Amino acid sequence: SRRDWDWAAGVIREHRLDEFDVYHLESGSEFYRDARFLKRMKARGKRVVCYYLGTDLRNRGVIPAIREISDLNLTCEWDHLALDPTLVYFALPFDASRYEWRAPRTDRLRIVHAPRNRWFKGTQQVLEIVERARRRADLEFELIEGVPHAEAIRRKRAANLLIDHLGTAEGTTGYGMNSL
Repeated sequence: SRRDWDWAAGVIREHRLDEFDVYHLESGSEFYRDARFLKRMKARGKRVVCYYLGTDLRNRGVIPAIREISDLNLTCEWDHLALDPTLVYFALPFDASRYEWRAPRTDRLRIVHAPRNRWFKGTQQVLEIVERARRRADLEFELIEGVPHAEAIRRKRAANLLIDHLGTAEGTTGYGMNSL
C-alpha cells in the first residue's frame, strides 16, 4: 500500500539503510515481499544474508523474491535443515561466558516465564499449570514481559526454573532461545 511504501522509504532514509555493504535479514524478510529495496541494493553490488530462526520458516517458508537474491542462507535450527536442505547450519552466536553460574535458591521454588508471543509460547497453559501447582506446593511465579533485556536477565537469574515454551502451538518445535 502507499502508506507502507511511504513508511519504509522514511525508515530507509532516516537510518541511511541504503549505505551498507551487507544486509542481514533475520528470518529472510525485508520491508517488501517483492524485495524491491534489496533488489536495488544488489544492483549496487551489495550482499544479502538470510538467517532463519524460529517459526517464520516453519510457518511461512522462504520468500521467493528474497531467496532469489540472497548470497547466503543460514539457520541455527536443526529442523529447518529438513524443511530446506540448502540452508547452512550456523550455531547461534551465544557467549555463555557473559553469565556466571550460581547455586539455585532452595528455600522456595521460583519459576519464571518470559514469552515474546504468548500464543506461540503456550502462556495460557503455563499459567494454568502453575496455578494448579500452587495448590500443592509453595512456589513463586513471575511472568516477565515488557521490560528491557537487562532487567529480564536480572529477573531470570533469580529463578530456579525458566519455562521457555510448551510447544503446544503449531510451529513451536525449536529449543527456545529464551532458555539460553
